[in-house]
Amino acid sequence: MNTIFLVKKDPNLPNRKDNWLNMEYEDFKCFLDSKEGTQRRKSFFYLLPVDKDDYGIVVECGEEYAQVWMREQNRSNYINRTLIETGYKLVSYYSSIRRGDGSYTFEDVLSIAEETSVEDAATLSIQIKALRNALKKLTAKEMELISALYLSDSPLTEDAYSASSLIPRPTVSHRKANALLMLQRLISAQDGGF
Repeated sequence: MNTIFLVKKDPNLPNRKDNWLNMEYEDFKCFLDSKEGTQRRKSFFYLLPVDKDDYGIVVECGEEYAQVWMREQNRSNYINRTLIETGYKLVSYYSSIRRGDGSYTFEDVLSIAEETSVEDAATLSIQIKALRNALKKLTAKEMELISALYLSDSPLTEDAYSASSLIPRPTVSHRKANALLMLQRLISAQDGGF
């Protein structure tokens, strides 16, 4: 894998084309070992390659930006790891969702009153676990439908799902009803279901 090392000639100047040095690995290593490089070490960030043919890029972006980019990269890695481990896409509590004419966040939808009791929180946790277990038992087609209508970042209406999947609207409605009924039965069959 190839890596590009971009170092500012003068870290106090703006990010102009003429303020960059494109270094080789050995030069960059020597630079980091120097007094100036040691002082600027925390100002670099490694941008991962998109695919195996792409370049990785080590860029001097300033300590503040490097920390922000590191947090974003760690968050992205966590979301991808969660998707691989659980099969569920993690959605931020603050991410925006659209319903009808308005747009709101999960914070709005899931806002929990400050007086929520430990018992209510425990009950909610049990219900979520029961739902996750039930979702795992759906067929691939049922899961695709439920995900598209309820679990995606941009949930679809039945009409939109019908148009995108080329399945007639009445069939989509019937399959949705059956999948929801199946979920209800699976959840009710579990101990602690709702």
